[in-house]
Amino acid sequence: MTAADSATAPANTAAPANPTAPAISAHDLTRIYRTAAGDLRACDRVNLAASPGEMVVIRGRSGSGKTTLLGLLGGLDRPTSGRVQVGDRNLADLSDDLVAELRRGTIGYIFQSFGLLPMLSAAENIEVPLRALRVAPARRRERVAEVLDMVGLSAQAAQRPYELSGGQQQRVAIARALATEPQILLADEPTGQLDTDTAHRILDLIAGLVDRQRITAVVTTHFPPAMRRATRLLVMADGRLEDDVVLGAGAVSAPALM
Repeated sequence: MTAADSATAPANTAAPANPTAPAISAHDLTRIYRTAAGDLRACDRVNLAASPGEMVVIRGRSGSGKTTLLGLLGGLDRPTSGRVQVGDRNLADLSDDLVAELRRGTIGYIFQSFGLLPMLSAAENIEVPLRALRVAPARRRERVAEVLDMVGLSAQAAQRPYELSGGQQQRVAIARALATEPQILLADEPTGQLDTDTAHRILDLIAGLVDRQRITAVVTTHFPPAMRRATRLLVMADGRLEDDVVLGAGAVSAPALM
């Protein structure tokens, strides 16, 4: 790759040397919040490993710890104990700045609350992580157009978040997470605000990236069709991961997942 190429392509900075090794893993991961009512174990000794080409789906009731777990995996929060590995890098060994750099180049994060900047258009919101990676302007514009088309929002590129429906805002957040071509996608209820048809299209998009580009996806959801697309289905309750069911695409029927 030439210097010009490196200036125009999104940078993935933490590919595991062994393609079958976990892209991301958690080891005895615990997060305790100190409250006036006592300690709250939002994440309790969780162990998890997800490899390239896997779509790991985590289901569980609201308050079970799913969002906390994704935040820890993505380096958005620090655990009370235990560790997270991204490729061969232990996040506990990295400064906040180095964690942020690793996250920008390697992890796409879809926030349940969208996390869009209100004064930027849909296209400008998507462009933010590409600017952080110093992608050249022409390539930024090209990539923004590509991901807007992927999520069916090309016509809404110039609209600001307050001009978009909740489902459209969620699709902008998904496009932003995919803009840098991440190796790892962490998605917190990515279909929660979408109508059923759009939700199926977004799930097809994520599953296609997992299959064709061998990205690693960890998805939290209450949506049964997402569970049916999983390669592994986990259940989270009271901060702990319980079941670990190897599925394979389409291996489980809808009634079993309701």
